[in-house]
Amino acid sequence: PAYLTTKYFILTRKAGIAQNKLLEELNTIIPVLKEGLEKAKAGGNVTLVSPTPIKVLIDNSHNQYYNSKQMLKLATNIGSELGWEVKGNDEPLTLDLLKEYDLVIIPNPREDITDEEAQAIKEYVKEGGALLILGDWYKYVNTESLNKVVEEFGITFNDDELMDDEKNSGATYFPLVGEFNAHPAMQFLTNENELYYNGDTLEISGNATWLIRGYETSYAVDGSGNVVKEEGSKPIVAAAVEVGKGRIVAYGSSKALSDAYYEHYIDSNWPFVKGVLLWLVKQS
Repeated sequence: PAYLTTKYFILTRKAGIAQNKLLEELNTIIPVLKEGLEKAKAGGNVTLVSPTPIKVLIDNSHNQYYNSKQMLKLATNIGSELGWEVKGNDEPLTLDLLKEYDLVIIPNPREDITDEEAQAIKEYVKEGGALLILGDWYKYVNTESLNKVVEEFGITFNDDELMDDEKNSGATYFPLVGEFNAHPAMQFLTNENELYYNGDTLEISGNATWLIRGYETSYAVDGSGNVVKEEGSKPIVAAAVEVGKGRIVAYGSSKALSDAYYEHYIDSNWPFVKGVLLWLVKQS
């Protein structure tokens, strides 16, 4: 029939046009490739354009015990597995400084984060920055400084310590954690993972969501030894929230990212940390 002949003609014409376009593109690309090959053979310089790597800052400016020197395996993993650049920082945290980095890690500060620094950190996140902020157990955790940064976004660091009499790495105050939420940051974790932990618990509200909880057998105590979270309450130890254009993850343990205990802490936590880092910079 005539309509089939017409349809065949149209399809053939479209195929011919597509073929001509492909030939035009190849004629453009082939000379460039040929030139590069000739330069390589002659020992000339061939410039390869690669994506700019993600830049990570680890804050050392608040006299942190767990600073970048205590997190060498973390920096190595970030470089080798993600191809990112990691740098320790000893300068006060300003918005201009923070904006030079895609992701900022703040371990538990032993010296206070100033009001000006806290405001700069919050502005940095709202404008699209990524923040991983870490706590510690009640003797050392600087809840005032940490909460100055994250509390208004629905995350609170508690002045306590997670304990577990049954699931631990040798002592009640060295609990293991392994209750994981279904969240993009948890992509490398399975129910088989158990993470070494030593730190405080968190509270969440608003848009914040929990990432890791303690087991049924875990509980929390304060500095006087009082049980402030009972067994069965599954205290939260990690949480995430989106703020403006940026993202925050809070984790109650700085030690968890460190080289402590023959690197068992960072080794067990790396699947979690890796997923968190990728989520924070919106690559997951």
